[in-house]
Amino acid sequence: MKDLMNDGKYVCCIKDDCDRCALDHQNCDCAVEVKAGKPVCPDCYAGWQRGDGDVPGVAAKTVKGSFHSHQHH
Repeated sequence: MKDLMNDGKYVCCIKDDCDRCALDHQNCDCAVEVKAGKPVCPDCYAGWQRGDGDVPGVAAKTVKGSFHSHQHH
């Protein structure tokens, strides 16, 4: 995951980065997607519900989870 982060391909939206997107997609745009009001992966969604969100200006109650076909662009 560190390699993905160093390459700018992994931008998680919770304090302790999840590894769901790295394992499933080899990249992560959840921080970008949560800012845009788009759904995030299930692990990030759960993190937001625990109070672990890490994107300034985004409230946990506005975060949407994608539990079926989460896709990065």
